[in-house]
Amino acid sequence: MKRIPIIAFLVLAFWSCGTSRPVPEETFWKQVFERENLTDSSALILYIGEGMCAECINKELINLCECPEIARNTVIVGSFSNKRHFLASVASVQVKRKIFVPEDGMPNIKFSAALQPHYMLYVASSRTFEPPYYPVDCSTERTRDYYRSVRSVFSVRERPSLSSDTAR
Repeated sequence: MKRIPIIAFLVLAFWSCGTSRPVPEETFWKQVFERENLTDSSALILYIGEGMCAECINKELINLCECPEIARNTVIVGSFSNKRHFLASVASVQVKRKIFVPEDGMPNIKFSAALQPHYMLYVASSRTFEPPYYPVDCSTERTRDYYRSVRSVFSVRERPSLSSDTAR
């Protein structure tokens, strides 16, 4: 009779050790930034993965190419089964860093929208991550609005536009 509770306890203990719990997304990003020595400066993270919509990834890479001042402060993190495939996907973009994470090396993270690329902002002064931004399909202007909203973290100023009476 005394053996049943002990056996049940041992089975429960072994079972709970074997199940993987989801890792909070922010914890994963902190580990990546510490491993890559990126914690000293703020950065915009673009997360892309192999199973994501290729057209969506291309749109975000084009957006970055069109905003070089933002691209200089962007870290692209890609989760692919093949490093060469990841590097070929992001070869056209000049960014701060390109980080490959093997698809099988990804922890059990529950991304809200794992099938589309998304951005996260790392603020070095507070060592925190802002909530993710998920780009809207077919709306490059909303992504550019997001870029404008995060510029202050990088101390990037907009170029002054010349009015018609000052341009001669």
